[in-house]
Amino acid sequence: MSATDDPRPLIDSAAAAEALRAKPQQLHKWADAEIITPARVSDDGTRWWNLHDLRRQLATYLHDHPEEDLRQ
Repeated sequence: MSATDDPRPLIDSAAAAEALRAKPQQLHKWADAEIITPARVSDDGTRWWNLHDLRRQLATYLHDHPEEDLRQ
């Protein structure tokens, strides 16, 4: 395993949204707004997420933007 390999699996937007208790459309909205970045995007446009990294990205964004309500 190289230093760039991550042993955590990637999950699609539906599974990531379920884990966050959100809708897949919300993840896509946040990604389009550059609040979060998927780990990978397939040729067909499927966004794949590392759940640990996704949670870190959201926590960082909310820490830096405490006035923001991402539930909207």
